[in-house]
Amino acid sequence: MKKAGALVLSLLICLTLGMSALAAPVSPSTEVRVSRLVVNGEERNVEELIVTPVAETEASSEVRTWLERLSPEGALAELIDQRLAGMRLATLFDAYYTGGTIENVTITFELPGIRAGETVYCIHYHDDAWEVIEPDNVADNQVTVTFDSLSPVGFVVEQDSAAASAAGVSPKTGAADTMTYVIVLALAAAAGAGFSCRKLRRG
Repeated sequence: MKKAGALVLSLLICLTLGMSALAAPVSPSTEVRVSRLVVNGEERNVEELIVTPVAETEASSEVRTWLERLSPEGALAELIDQRLAGMRLATLFDAYYTGGTIENVTITFELPGIRAGETVYCIHYHDDAWEVIEPDNVADNQVTVTFDSLSPVGFVVEQDSAAASAAGVSPKTGAADTMTYVIVLALAAAAGAGFSCRKLRRG
């Protein structure tokens, strides 16, 4: 009976972990690099721009809260703009310029997996609302965007983009793969429990 109980417990744990995995938000790429910085028309040292990936922010931070709200499927279009329907969040981070006042700033971000010609949108949190900015240029692994202020920034890409895959979950099969794995484990545990019970009854 102890073995059967242990197997049933394993079944419950598998189901619990599976539900947690499906409920957790997608984790966008934590690698955010800047290769060029132009502030008010002048080239500046990229080190003057502090970029903090969501994974390094405090648990109570605004950017982390927005990650949880924007990650579920359909949330981008519902909460920000219909142009983002069917797309996914590839990265989200906080950006801060340390070199003085900004009238406009043009930044070239390194975004692994992006290819020239892909549809990419930048989202920028400004005046308590998200705005959608179309990039100045989309090249292989690079996106250039101009802002008139800085705060939480993210990039939204096509579902089948390599940049979406780099975010940590397969763009179309991530949730399904997780659920399949959970079901297989659950069935295995249930079968083992039934077998053990039958052996005990026969004994």
